[in-house]
Amino acid sequence: MTTKTKQLGVLIRHALQKNFLVPVTAKELLVALKDTEEELETIYLYETNCRQVKESLQQALQSLSVLMFALQNKTASHLNRNKYLLNRAETLYKKIVQALKWYCYVPEYDQQQLLPVKKLSAQLSAIGKTLQEDEEIQEIYSVLQPEIAAMMATKKLPCHRWIWWSKCCAAITHTSSTNSECLEHILAALNYNSPAFIRLLTNKMEQGITNQHSLPQKLAYIMGELVHYHLLHGAGEGFIPAERSVKQTMISVLKKKHRLLQNMSALPAGNTRLQTGKLHTVLSVPQLAVFIRLLVETKVINETNNLSLLRSVAAVISTEKATILSPGSLKINYYTPGNPAKTIVKDYLLNMMNILRRY
Repeated sequence: MTTKTKQLGVLIRHALQKNFLVPVTAKELLVALKDTEEELETIYLYETNCRQVKESLQQALQSLSVLMFALQNKTASHLNRNKYLLNRAETLYKKIVQALKWYCYVPEYDQQQLLPVKKLSAQLSAIGKTLQEDEEIQEIYSVLQPEIAAMMATKKLPCHRWIWWSKCCAAITHTSSTNSECLEHILAALNYNSPAFIRLLTNKMEQGITNQHSLPQKLAYIMGELVHYHLLHGAGEGFIPAERSVKQTMISVLKKKHRLLQNMSALPAGNTRLQTGKLHTVLSVPQLAVFIRLLVETKVINETNNLSLLRSVAAVISTEKATILSPGSLKINYYTPGNPAKTIVKDYLLNMMNILRRY
């Protein structure tokens, strides 16, 4: 980048010298502007010396300021008052200002961890292979792999991603263990706040709560997780700067879960089973959906909001194949019942009629 900006500065200086033996044409300046602009797009992938890059960009801004002033005030008559050249110069000026903000944005303590693109790509490739080969951390690999693949394919990423991946490589490379728990802690500490990772942590939390047998144990588990996330060192700006951090999101989710379980513990004794247990049915999900529709259409159940009804049923009923029912699955089978499900429900209804005759 330093070479390109120096070449651009020399060309601009020569172009504005009226008595220069070999005049610099507008075409030559346009080529230099284009070359500088193209290199600017990938500067952060190759240049890790932030101070040198900032000095080079500032020199480019000074040269462009002189050129734009000359074009705007028509003091460079041999350039034919080229409006297109002026527009290109102004565009490059704005992009350099933006790039300069990125380099000023990089904190001094992060500059030591920045990796050139070749080294960063090589380390990410090695990390990806390590994660892929270990069956215990396949979930972590599935979360990171799409992002790694995208970065390796395009070789383009904003400055905050460049900083984040450099930190991630350094943390994983220097860790003594690469088990699932250790990698989760690293990604959470680095604030890898992608939706996929948040979903992974939330599912793991739900599974941990489910594995606890009693309500006090569930509450104790949640409190332990809350302490863990409160003590978690936050990395500040995360993988997605505009989104909430991993720490904030998980603390919010855990607090909501804790309030829900506390409300359940405050219920009267007679209602405890209704909230903590589920009604079991031998019907499959399609059969259950048909049966519910019959109850609704015969006005046995007087409910106008079918989706709300299906959600309520899914919350309190389990089948032999599914302990947790999906309201969406019930909805599909409710409106588009299959023939096998209708046949089985019909058999149950006939059996119910035979039993009723004996009463």
